[in-house]
Amino acid sequence: MIADLLSMTPHLFRATPEGRARAAALTALSLTVDAGVLALVRDGRSAGHDSGG
Repeated sequence: MIADLLSMTPHLFRATPEGRARAAALTALSLTVDAGVLALVRDGRSAGHDSGG
């Protein structure tokens, strides 16, 4: 599963054969993730609707 994670990054192509072998031998991985979430909420009005008077 760790090899699958590595395959989704550019690091796979930058790593040496020795580095790829070390990654393939890992059985656990500790990491920190920094992520943001953006929620888009529909307000019920159609596009271009002018609500002002």
